[in-house]
Amino acid sequence: MARMKNNVREYREYKGVSLRWLARKVGCGTSTLCDIEKGRSVPNVRLAIRIARALGTTCLLYTSPSPRDPKTS
Repeated sequence: MARMKNNVREYREYKGVSLRWLARKVGCGTSTLCDIEKGRSVPNVRLAIRIARALGTTCLLYTSPSPRDPKTS
């Protein structure tokens, strides 16, 4: 199975929140969120939107450059 590249971890770290905090905020387990961050799992649309909102961004975080990318600053 191909892994889906996303920037969830980068956005989470950029916002300074823990994996546990984000998992509680969006209503999923830390292992689920860890799998999403590592590209081993793809969130359903509802969870993807909750993650994006909790991080103060849009669902483009799954396809956009990292928030630390100098090209986007």
